[in-house]
Amino acid sequence: FFFFNDTATTEIYTEQIVGSVRCVQETAQYVLEFFYKNIICNLKNVLEMIVSCPDRLVRNYVQSTVLHAIQILITFYKIVELNPENTDQIEITNEEDLLKEPKKYAEYLIIQFLNAMVQILPTEVAKNWQKFQQYFEFWRDFTYFGEVQMNYMFKRGMLTIFLDFFLEKKSPLIGFSDKKHNIGNNFSSPQFDPLIQNIQIMVRRLIVPNLQNSVPSTLLTESPNYEITDNDRLCLNCPDFYERAIKEGYDCHSVGMIIQHMCFENQQLSLDVCAIILKGINKSSHDQIKPYLEAMSYMLYFNDTFTFRRYEWIFGYPQPLVSTIPNEQDNFGCYMHSFIDEAVVNYESSISSEGCTSIINQIISSRKRWENLCVLCLKQVLTLCETNDDIFNFISSLPPPNYLCVNFSDWIRPFLEAYIEQSSRYYYAGFPREAMGKETLKKFEVYEQKLQKKLQEVHKQVLQSQETNVESQTAATSDSLNQQYIIGQTIKEEKIIEQTIYQDSHGEVILTCNEVTTYLAESKPHDNNTNLAFPEQVLKDKMILNSNITANSSCAYFLQPKSYLNQNNNYKLDQNRGILKKSKYDDYSAELKEYKSNQDVSNLTDEQKGLLYNQDIEADINTNQEQTNNGESNQQEEQLQEYQGEDQQSNEDPC
Repeated sequence: FFFFNDTATTEIYTEQIVGSVRCVQETAQYVLEFFYKNIICNLKNVLEMIVSCPDRLVRNYVQSTVLHAIQILITFYKIVELNPENTDQIEITNEEDLLKEPKKYAEYLIIQFLNAMVQILPTEVAKNWQKFQQYFEFWRDFTYFGEVQMNYMFKRGMLTIFLDFFLEKKSPLIGFSDKKHNIGNNFSSPQFDPLIQNIQIMVRRLIVPNLQNSVPSTLLTESPNYEITDNDRLCLNCPDFYERAIKEGYDCHSVGMIIQHMCFENQQLSLDVCAIILKGINKSSHDQIKPYLEAMSYMLYFNDTFTFRRYEWIFGYPQPLVSTIPNEQDNFGCYMHSFIDEAVVNYESSISSEGCTSIINQIISSRKRWENLCVLCLKQVLTLCETNDDIFNFISSLPPPNYLCVNFSDWIRPFLEAYIEQSSRYYYAGFPREAMGKETLKKFEVYEQKLQKKLQEVHKQVLQSQETNVESQTAATSDSLNQQYIIGQTIKEEKIIEQTIYQDSHGEVILTCNEVTTYLAESKPHDNNTNLAFPEQVLKDKMILNSNITANSSCAYFLQPKSYLNQNNNYKLDQNRGILKKSKYDDYSAELKEYKSNQDVSNLTDEQKGLLYNQDIEADINTNQEQTNNGESNQQEEQLQEYQGEDQQSNEDPC
């Protein structure tokens, strides 16, 4: 049994080990003799074969043989406790001594072997990191086999030892153990899967106190549980543990169960893990993103006090997209856009860390540039919506990303159908585009069925409420969950609240609330291709025709008219609507400043200001344009007269 290191072939190794396993299955008396003679008396050789033998098959059979022998001894002699603190030396002169008190000797020999296995962890095991998978498989199976084994693991502090070993130099336990060997390199990662699985088994037996005194669903309550130690808490609350476990793709189920158990009623750790997931998704390609998506699913698939906050951290919360222009008021909606299908809603994560783009923003931004990544993320979100009604309600209640959609999900089917069609037309190596697209489309069809049921329920409630409350008639339609509006130009912005909500020696937190007044119009999306709220003449193939928008029309409050655009790179918008400032010519800027200082326009409305300024400044603008490009100036003047004539002929504003 112990001449394997001198044997030349794996076949001889395997034959000898299998024969030993058969011998172990005979009787408990022989097992005890076998364990003492072949394992304890040759302990150094056994440990070397488990840790450093070059043949994986040999390492696996040796650890399985030893584990099997230990299990037989514990079961047959009914050992109820393995106390690692019991270091009393028992002298054994020969095999006949074992028969006097077999239970006592069996317990002593097992503890002696287990303690020896622990002692080589920071040295021989770390040095042979490319071969230590079978070493951790031994501990995982040992822990899983029974309560006696689990009790030994906690008394010996194996959870802390494993966590400290996994974290290496990033461990928060300074000076806990020597770390002389680097584990892993740029070309190969250590096989930590059995270690993570072992940690998961032990973590789920821990009682982690929380303010609500509630118990997570992951707790294994059918057996006695254990109190978490300070060292265990430090390591399990360390973000570096989760970052490495997720990034290197170790057993997703085990990592997910650890996340659920430790993040339950733990806001700070939940925030840290969500930030790790979002940063990983934003940095990953389509072939690296799977472990982050799996971790995201486990993070969102349990309920506690902070469930809705996790939704906002991962999916983001909707808010109007802001178009910022220097020295001017911020605008919302599509006022500064060139195409009607551009995003007008932003789903920003409430995590303020850099790189924490929400999964919804990631999906929408990558659908035109990184389609494979978009489909993978979309499939995972749809799977969550299929299996979790709370997540479905959150996603389906989000406002649509642009003014072409009635509901948030209206853009998904056209995108997936185009994705599948393109995949079937061309060959893509390395990624099953067509199969992935069809799977995602099936998930979306399930989502659509749930959405239709929800729309019917909401529409029924609206019809019932109309009998008592007339205002509820515009709350929702049969096609949408909520009435959507088009946000136009900003009229004014004013601060309404500013108060200190927290203050200490390091500083203070001030809450500031601003109220923005804008123009609003009812949104009327049609066939995911246009919006009937806008006149036909200002849209063409989803492109906004700014040249067809006159400055004095109602449409100019929602779409930027041509007179505001910087057509020749000589003009830019001023803060007051209708004023053009010519930045290229200093003399013209001086004339404009003088004009503004001499005119009292404080009592005029925005529309009156625009008409007045356009009339007074139009001559100066045309004069300067004629000097540079006479033909272009005449064309602009003809268009202006044409559209002014159209407005005079029309008695009703098209908007």
